[in-house]
Amino acid sequence: LDIGDYVFSNLFNFEFLNLSSNITVIKPHLFIDCHALTSLVLPKSLQIIHRTAFQDCYYLSDIYYEGTKEEYDSITMESMNEYLNGDTIDISINLTFDN
Repeated sequence: LDIGDYVFSNLFNFEFLNLSSNITVIKPHLFIDCHALTSLVLPKSLQIIHRTAFQDCYYLSDIYYEGTKEEYDSITMESMNEYLNGDTIDISINLTFDN
């Protein structure tokens, strides 16, 4: 399943996002500026997260991945997504896995 760029950008009212189990690609800027987003479920089918897909999602603090840590680590993450691994000092992410 492929969803275009900017489709969910600037949505200020949703806090939780559970992506469909058949999503393989998250396009650039798809969720940019979703300031209320705090929790995210990523499907095991996910293969790539393009640049700036979650840029400025300042309150994103809980990510659940429906696979193992090893599978999550194999997802290609382009630039400006580093905080999805908790790799920034200013954002603390609670990242959990299925196993």
